Amino acid sequence: MNLTGNSSHSLFFHFETCQPSFPAVFLLITAYAIVTLVGLLGNFCLIVIIGKQKESQNVTNILIANLSVSDILICVMCIPFTAAYTLMDYWVFGEAMCKMNNFVQSMSVTVSTFSLVLIAIERYQLIVNPRGWKPKIAHAFWGIVFIWMWPSVEERQGYTTTMLVCQYFFPLGFIFICYLKIFVCLQKRYGKVDNIKENENRLNESKRINAMLISIVVTFGACWLPLNVFNIMFDWNYEALISCHHNVIFILCHLVAMISTCVNPFFYGFLNKNFQKDLVILFHNFKCFESQELYENIALSTVNTDVSKVSMKLNNMPANI
Repeated sequence: MNLTGNSSHSLFFHFETCQPSFPAVFLLITAYAIVTLVGLLGNFCLIVIIGKQKESQNVTNILIANLSVSDILICVMCIPFTAAYTLMDYWVFGEAMCKMNNFVQSMSVTVSTFSLVLIAIERYQLIVNPRGWKPKIAHAFWGIVFIWMWPSVEERQGYTTTMLVCQYFFPLGFIFICYLKIFVCLQKRYGKVDNIKENENRLNESKRINAMLISIVVTFGACWLPLNVFNIMFDWNYEALISCHHNVIFILCHLVAMISTCVNPFFYGFLNKNFQKDLVILFHNFKCFESQELYENIALSTVNTDVSKVSMKLNNMPANI
């Protein structure tokens, strides 16, 4: 069972289902739409900005772009199909789409999670051990192998437990350790500065970085914890779940997990001052393009009007002239 919950909840028809009210469905659909739009827009802008920074391409930027691509896949493949399937309690998109959707969901979630791990490793190597080993992009895809390990329904519990360890506890623990060592390293480094003013500036910068690192760990843990708990309870002790509204509980847990696609661009891109400047330039260029297009349309319209006026004058001239 993958963490998106799509393949694991084919057993929903074994429960006594209760349809949620229309206001509840409307709120859930609205929330999913907002998360999808924000996730798509934020990650797309991040990819465009990284693509324009050809002179400053580095491993970190490539990893962030890889994270954005996987988050876009989550927005496109995980959110709409899982929401529709859970609310309708029936898969209406065909068998082929079901198989492809399960694979893409598992792949995108795994790539997104391990991209966060590689970003943590890259930052650790850059700050704590700059001369040491540096990870390659291909390592982000190692987690995909786990989606082929237990394909049968009989091994569902083992698959769920393994995915919980490999897609949640291991990445969370690894990211926590990397950022904890970065935190300690920055504290020691800034404590050695003799200049009071420079030390104060570096201390403020250290606080900002540490606050961001803590936010990354807390957000990752908070976003994915509810869905992982639900998946474990569903496969190991589903009697403990409320039989009537289990699908609503699942979709709320799933929605919280999908929020991670919205916050990742802010933590890994837009909080960076260089990215902020490039984002302003991007929107400025977009506005200039719109203004130029509007000006050209107005100018073309004016020319057409002038031509029409000249044509009318020529047509109204006496024939003997």
